[in-house]
Amino acid sequence: INLMAGYTFTDVQWTPRLEAEYAYFSGDDNLLDRDTESFTRLFSDVHYGELNLGGTLDALATNLHILRIGGSAVPVEKLTVSADFYLFWLAEDDSKGGAITFGNIQVGAPLLGPISAAGSDDSVGYELDIVGDYQYTEDLNLRFGWTHFFADDAIENSFGGQDDDVDYLFVQATLDF
Repeated sequence: INLMAGYTFTDVQWTPRLEAEYAYFSGDDNLLDRDTESFTRLFSDVHYGELNLGGTLDALATNLHILRIGGSAVPVEKLTVSADFYLFWLAEDDSKGGAITFGNIQVGAPLLGPISAAGSDDSVGYELDIVGDYQYTEDLNLRFGWTHFFADDAIENSFGGQDDDVDYLFVQATLDF
């Protein structure tokens, strides 16, 4: 499931836009029962957050609920600034082995220890993205931004108490030809 709604205020200075999005990817409540219940997105180019949960591995993510609330504005011609806030939490958090998968890495897989809501939380974390896009020419876009990922209990439980937050600063140029 992927639902998104938004509204652009066209009669207001800076043309602000507000958006909300929800995505759900089923998970497997027991990795050891040989009954695969995880959903895998094939050929998807949809990303959730600037960190993309591991770049191109984002297309392989399963066992997640994702909620995004965001907004953007155009303060000057050719410049769009946006901010998005994401919440990531497990769809299945059964102590028998519910896992979130990023490519070949299963957070909560038997080797790392199951993610369990028992005595903790099924929250994977939160992400804040602040991005600017400057359309220099019709073919050249300059993009810059900052992302912060707030790791939560599901990460800490799966990696032996390690739940360090992550910062990501970036500058990029996209040239269409």
